[in-house]
Amino acid sequence: MKFSSSSLKVVSAPAIIASFFAVGCARVDAQAPLPAEPSLAGKTFKITIIENLDYLVKVNKEDDGNPTKDQITGYMKDMIDGVAKKAQFEYELFLPSGYGSSCIPTIEDKNSTDGAYAKKYRSQFNCGQEDVIELGKTDMYWSLYYVSTPRQRWNRFTLPYKPPGQGALTMYGTA
Repeated sequence: MKFSSSSLKVVSAPAIIASFFAVGCARVDAQAPLPAEPSLAGKTFKITIIENLDYLVKVNKEDDGNPTKDQITGYMKDMIDGVAKKAQFEYELFLPSGYGSSCIPTIEDKNSTDGAYAKKYRSQFNCGQEDVIELGKTDMYWSLYYVSTPRQRWNRFTLPYKPPGQGALTMYGTA
């Protein structure tokens, strides 16, 4: 189909804006009840956390094994505490287990003498995310992760932020 200048109509900008607005709006019934808000109150979550920079996540446990909540300190732990208090949920913290396929070395490696939650896995990000994605050992992971294409397919992210180090908390974009 060919268009000629004589077949085109001149439409004012307000008419175009009104058309787009009308197409994008749905009718809302003011009398309809609102759906109940989701609640996390009373639930308990297993959270994988990665040891990373002492001020972000510091594990105060010298030997292997998973630490208690009291043995983990830092900004991320404080953030989890604040969200848990506000949303009224409980949680357990776990370090990477070592069972994920990206853990170096994996526990199944014949040359590995390490057991689950060995110290060498504490700072391995991919190893930690696999406890959630591949193995289902924990419900979520909470740490500094780059937003990558594979992670976007598997996960939901919070608003990106820069943790404090030399200043205040900074939010970036939307997620």
